[in-house]
Amino acid sequence: MHAKLDELIHATKRARDEMAGIEEELDEKEIRELREEAKELVEAAAERTNDIADGERQARHRASRRRAVAATGRRPFAASTIPC
Repeated sequence: MHAKLDELIHATKRARDEMAGIEEELDEKEIRELREEAKELVEAAAERTNDIADGERQARHRASRRRAVAATGRRPFAASTIPC
């Protein structure tokens, strides 16, 4: 986990260093295009983060159900499967 964080921090610092002074080198149209590209990358990263969080929640739920089965010896009923 720490190695991945170090890698992300290093990549971010390098990216920021590469962007330094960009205003003097590019015209307004190129800067707008870069801004739009960066926005799309941020949105894609947020979507991946949400997908990971959803997967982690599902894994915790499955683990909780497995523990319940192990403790009681039977599967808990889902609300939709309880006969009325």
